[in-house]
Amino acid sequence: MVYRLIGIVIILIISSSNFQSPVYAWFNRGLDDTLVEMHTMFNQRELVQLYDGYVHGDIKNDIMKLIDIMKMEKTDENKIALRLNYKNVEQYRKATSRDIIIRFFDLMKNPRYNQPSNIKNSAYLRIALSLSLLFAFLDNGMELVDRKIGFKCAILTYKGNNFTMKIYFYYQNGKWFLTDGRQCQ
Repeated sequence: MVYRLIGIVIILIISSSNFQSPVYAWFNRGLDDTLVEMHTMFNQRELVQLYDGYVHGDIKNDIMKLIDIMKMEKTDENKIALRLNYKNVEQYRKATSRDIIIRFFDLMKNPRYNQPSNIKNSAYLRIALSLSLLFAFLDNGMELVDRKIGFKCAILTYKGNNFTMKIYFYYQNGKWFLTDGRQCQ
């Protein structure tokens, strides 16, 4: 009878941790290690490597689509080419999505302008905002205040710098990836 009860409890625990909603788990499958690695890379300003290694493919696809829209929109493309340090508009037009992402991160690490741009290309602005907020939770002054970790999803809440952020991670192929939460619905 006791063994049967223990078996039922174990089955309930295992089945409840298989839901994609953030059910509390007694382990985090390496999420803490992932956060340490991400902090280290962020502090070393390895933003491209951080993006490549820890951002979910859905987010990367969304950014690539925005880059295509930005190029098609053609609004302020001279200013965008200059801002992203291309020699001319033609070089910007021929650039791959990967190259543009690298240049956005390079601009974040090494800002060449003191004043904000007056670029009106909506896709450019969305890309700039998305990429700058992507790793904001790793910045100095941000503190982890809440965590809900499930079998496949984790929601971490960070506070600091007069800002509160909910960060979603999705566990896939033995690794945690930063996502926007759509996999956790």
